[in-house]
Amino acid sequence: MIPSTARALAVAAIKDYKRQCILREEIIFRSKQQEEGGGNYPGNPTERLALSLLRLNDNTQAVEKSLAALPIDYRKPTYNLIVKREWTGPDTPKELQRQYKKTLIYLVAKNMGLLGK
Repeated sequence: MIPSTARALAVAAIKDYKRQCILREEIIFRSKQQEEGGGNYPGNPTERLALSLLRLNDNTQAVEKSLAALPIDYRKPTYNLIVKREWTGPDTPKELQRQYKKTLIYLVAKNMGLLGK
C-alpha cells in the first residue's frame, strides 16, 4: 500500500510530465539576454535556473524510467488513463488497466524517493 501523500505527488508528477518537459527545454535553450532581466530581489538567477532544472530533471526522469518499466504496448495507454482518464490502448480487461495504473504510480513514487526503503 502506497501512502496517500506519495500517491498524490506521483500522480501530480505524471499529469504534469509534458509541461515539465517543455519547461526543461525552455530553461536549457534560454538565451543569455533573457536571463539578465533583473528584478527587485537579490539573488543569483543562474543558481535559481540550475535548481529548477535539477528538480525538473528529477521529476521527468522518474516518470520516464517508470514508463520504461511497463510493456511497450501499455505505456501510452497507461499514461493516458492517468492523465485523460481514458484507456487508449489495446482491448484489455479493466482489472489489468487498473493494475498497470497502480504499477506506474508506485514506480514513479519509488523513483522520486517518496517511499521508504
